[in-house]
Amino acid sequence: MTEHIQTLADTLENSLRRRGCYSAEYAVSRRSLCMSFGCPDRSLRKAKETLINRGVPVVAAKAGGYYIATGVADYWSAYHQCTTRIRALAREAQVFAKQAKDIESMQLILELLPEEENSDG
Repeated sequence: MTEHIQTLADTLENSLRRRGCYSAEYAVSRRSLCMSFGCPDRSLRKAKETLINRGVPVVAAKAGGYYIATGVADYWSAYHQCTTRIRALAREAQVFAKQAKDIESMQLILELLPEEENSDG
């Protein structure tokens, strides 16, 4: 991850905490955040992903925008968003797998976690 994204992730977290964005009701739109930080939307989404990887529960609100989850309802909402995206990606992957059936040289392996995270030992 680039230093720029790391810095943007810090800025995003500090901004959400300073603004008191601890529920969907107080989510700040991505557009507003991008304007405030002077960054493209793609960079902001990568910064959010960086925070998630750090263990900061930043949630994309249904109505748009980001906030930091603080309660069980927020965590379940975020969990539901994730599993919905996973199911959609799995359906998409099935289309490619069906198309690739006859292509001998194409090897299809789906790993959801890096090897060190999904090993039992």
